[in-house]
Amino acid sequence: MMSSMAEVVPLPHVSFHDYLAAEQVSDIAHEWLEGVVFAMGATTLEQSRLAGNMHTALNNTLRGHGRARMSRCSASVQRPAPCSTRTGGFPRKRS
Repeated sequence: MMSSMAEVVPLPHVSFHDYLAAEQVSDIAHEWLEGVVFAMGATTLEQSRLAGNMHTALNNTLRGHGRARMSRCSASVQRPAPCSTRTGGFPRKRS
């Protein structure tokens, strides 16, 4: 009797360092999630706008305290702004 369940094949584990090195020379974008690399689909105009808006919002929030950096494979914040309890955890906007 045949089983109706498919055989589970473990995916190879890739270190984050190896993923970043391979991503630099790849023609297509990938996503790394807990050691597993997945090819990403093409980006839509709406997704590009959303990423641009997030980048702008982060930089506006961090103004004077650091800056946000985004690339096709990662996002990071350099020198995050100190939190203020009076503003709900976000830095106050300059007037």
